[in-house]
Amino acid sequence: MLEPGDLETVPPADVKALLDEILITPQPDIAMIVLKVSNFLALGLPEIDALTAFDDGSGDHKDLWDHTLRVLVQTPARAVLRWAALLHDIGKIKTKATNEKGEIHFIGHEAAGGRMAGRIMKRFAFPPEEAQAIRFLVVNHLRCSQYDPGWTDSAVRRLSRELGDLFDDLVLLSRADITTARLRRRDRYLRLLDELAERARAIGEEDARPPLLPSGLGDDIMKAFGLAPGPEVGRLRKRLESLVTDGTLKAGEPPEYYVNYLKGLPNAVNNEPHRGPKEQEKKGSRRRRDEDQG
Repeated sequence: MLEPGDLETVPPADVKALLDEILITPQPDIAMIVLKVSNFLALGLPEIDALTAFDDGSGDHKDLWDHTLRVLVQTPARAVLRWAALLHDIGKIKTKATNEKGEIHFIGHEAAGGRMAGRIMKRFAFPPEEAQAIRFLVVNHLRCSQYDPGWTDSAVRRLSRELGDLFDDLVLLSRADITTARLRRRDRYLRLLDELAERARAIGEEDARPPLLPSGLGDDIMKAFGLAPGPEVGRLRKRLESLVTDGTLKAGEPPEYYVNYLKGLPNAVNNEPHRGPKEQEKKGSRRRRDEDQG
């Protein structure tokens, strides 16, 4: 049993290295229970020790200690991820509140947990880059679980970009955070996370592809054929895109390459000026008047 002052003789970085080894063991839940019984949590990680005593008084909310241990076990055995799993809900102790209906909530526990995680990182002399990653994972651990199939590609792209290099780790952490005993609900949550990951991957691959046509080609087409902005320019671009896609033309060439190709086509351009809705209406009226008079 550790006593107050026992940890003061051990360099913080050494304690951190030992905890890293403990967290990536095949049974990190058992290891954490040993740390609890040995009084290490009370002395070195009181934020985690507080989870073991959490009780909302109603029996309605999940046991935070048991939930944390389950998340640990379900998280891939990498130190950064396991630290994030261990710390992801510590902010709930600080943010626990009851509304007028008597319901328990933890609004802002992610941000509170991130601040608490930052203090733990300093306590054990974490390398800055590792500390930043763990804190980011804690602060954002709910982001992926908020995914809905109705999200647009733009929304998925925005989430992926905001989470950056830690997007995949946050998907893994979100999967581990599903500890419900209701199998249908669990399967549904897991399928949603799989769908999010697949959509983000596909969108990322699409965005990484070089554009079929060079930027500013529309301006060059208008200048070469004396066209005003309008659907004819768009039609020509789409035609060129189709030709690039089927291999007739090369992708990524200078604008003049595509302009010269169009110039070599007979009747490639419809030179009738673009008319707006009012002009089209006037033209239609004149045609009907001519027909009536004829």
